[in-house]
Amino acid sequence: MPNWCENVLRIQGDKESLQKFLLSCRWKGAKGRSESFSFMPFTPKEYQEKWDSDWAREYWGTKWDADTHGISISKDGRLCYISFDTAWSPPIPMISIWERLYPSLSFTIRYYEGGMWFMGEDGVEEDLPVLTDNNEEQEEAHSVYVEKFLSFEDIDGEAYRTMISIPLIEGEKL
Repeated sequence: MPNWCENVLRIQGDKESLQKFLLSCRWKGAKGRSESFSFMPFTPKEYQEKWDSDWAREYWGTKWDADTHGISISKDGRLCYISFDTAWSPPIPMISIWERLYPSLSFTIRYYEGGMWFMGEDGVEEDLPVLTDNNEEQEEAHSVYVEKFLSFEDIDGEAYRTMISIPLIEGEKL
């Protein structure tokens, strides 16, 4: 059982490029499993058919595909947030791949992994507040700190607060 790394990916750019990116992330596996956001469309066919976790850790930066919680987009269609979990670590190598494939889009990822006690933005880790055992006040302060850090409200303000959720159903039009 892995430690889960919470990730929030912020993508900004022109509406058309952002829409193309979101559509390119959809994936329907051989066993009929559909994903609204997946690393698999960017994976060579031989690794889609025969799983190799060592390859995934090197190419994606994490052992398994994203477990998506939500996708939200701004009213003007130029800003998007994708909330997802990954096993053990953030998918920093995937961000590099997307930046090369979609140069008109800007990607920022924030992540938090509570088991190994690290968080960061774009691969740069930050120090977490130190907690003392059984101190509820510190745990609450830490929880608020992490939630605020993952929100991107500090960057986007009103745009963050007025995002529209996109259904996580394969085939739904964006």
